[in-house]
Amino acid sequence: MARIPVRLVAVVVAGLAAIAVWSLVEVRAQRREVAALAAAQAEALGRALGMSIAAADAATLEIDELLRWKLLDDARFFAALLAGGPVRPERLSDLADDTGLDSVVALDSRCERELWLFGDLPEAERRDVLAALRPLCRGEADTLVSGAGDGEHLLVAAREAGGPVVAVRAHRDAVQAFSAITGVPRLLEALVGSGDVVYLVWEENGAPVFSATWDGGELPPRADDEPAPRTVRGRAVIEARTPVAVPGARRAALRVGLDATRVARLARRAMTRSLLAGIGFALAGVAALAFAVVQRARAAEREQAARRLAEAEAARQRSERLAAAGALSAGLAHEVRSPLNAIALAAQRMRRRPVGGEECARFAERIEAEVRRLDEALHGFLELARPVADERGPVDLRALAGSVAELLSAEAAPRDVAIDVSGEAVVVTADEAALRRALLNVVRNAIQASPDGGQVAVEIEAREGRAVVRVLDEGPGFGDELIDRACDAFVTTRADGTGLGLALARRVLEEHGGELRLADRRPRGAEVSLVLPHGEGDSR
Repeated sequence: MARIPVRLVAVVVAGLAAIAVWSLVEVRAQRREVAALAAAQAEALGRALGMSIAAADAATLEIDELLRWKLLDDARFFAALLAGGPVRPERLSDLADDTGLDSVVALDSRCERELWLFGDLPEAERRDVLAALRPLCRGEADTLVSGAGDGEHLLVAAREAGGPVVAVRAHRDAVQAFSAITGVPRLLEALVGSGDVVYLVWEENGAPVFSATWDGGELPPRADDEPAPRTVRGRAVIEARTPVAVPGARRAALRVGLDATRVARLARRAMTRSLLAGIGFALAGVAALAFAVVQRARAAEREQAARRLAEAEAARQRSERLAAAGALSAGLAHEVRSPLNAIALAAQRMRRRPVGGEECARFAERIEAEVRRLDEALHGFLELARPVADERGPVDLRALAGSVAELLSAEAAPRDVAIDVSGEAVVVTADEAALRRALLNVVRNAIQASPDGGQVAVEIEAREGRAVVRVLDEGPGFGDELIDRACDAFVTTRADGTGLGLALARRVLEEHGGELRLADRRPRGAEVSLVLPHGEGDSR
């Protein structure tokens, strides 16, 4: 099995660690964002509620002020009425009752004698009222507007010039009734429990004044770190505090507690999404690692298979080279042995008995022929064993065929064999010397196979990315038994042939990326085609 690369494992582990850290950071960031969103909603709600509460507080103060002015008008009315002359007490009581006053006290101009008393005024409260009227009795003021000292009444007094002093007192029931309907406490109670509001606290000068909770229970303490989630009687809450502008020198603020259940749900969803994304990235990393391991294993298998194939190919080539060397050695031994035997026989006959001049000339001619045959065999063997120099350049096949025909015309002339070259000028990139030797061997074979007075045709053409030189003769052809192995070394049909010409030609063409094709002609003759690559860089 292929070993997992350490660097790849390190990269994947680092990636997974980065994904885990990113997931944690993302979850915390989303929690903060959700909490900040809830706090922003609480602050916005606080600002809106603060404006409403401030308006209600201002309306309460304004009504209280209007009530004071009404009582002052009532006091002036009764003072003017008593200054005009005697009025029956029953009439005064009816007027006071219709006006909605709680009590009325009328004194003479020196406040020495009580002229009229309306309502139930306890003695202690009566003394408080008389004490409050002293500035008017001394002539220091004409009107008095103040509380009655018990926090539940308003006291207003007035006097006419040289006339009696009248003090009227009214209960704060009207103001308290309005505050019960439109005041801050009522507004807080109405808002708590609506939507996500859990509790509301109205503060003045840093201290709670009014508050309301969803269950009427105890008010939770102020949060130290706001906005922050907290738990109040089993409920998740986020609190925000918003300053509120109110009349006067008071510093007011509104604390808003919002239900954090929805916030927690959003946080859980965000956490789930982040975790799922992290898991997805992790799985992708594991899949990438597995894919890399599989690919590496496959690559190792391919490398091993290629190595085995290369070893097998090398073994096959060694075997082929050994077989070829054996065949060449056997062929060479046969080719060398025959001329040597002929030379030895001729030499023995010349040694055993004297020969005349004519017979000696015949033996000498035989020895020369066999020596030439031996030289040709050795030359062909060396050519076949020698590597191609591969000094390539542009070669004109038409000109090359013409020079080969001219060179072999002397060999063809004794048997009156004609060599005809035709076709177009096709230029290929090749080793001209090696290509010349190959074509020379093929044309020479065609001349030797042709009958006396025959013709050898050399045709050149280019088609379908190939340059072709066809050599046609009028000889007996290859035949079905010989055509498949005619290009093997030392295969020949002539008694004095070496069988190396076509083998050498095939080797040269294969070195150039081409091939040597053999075919029989009908009714008679052979066709040998030298096929070479002819690409865009070549020309006609």
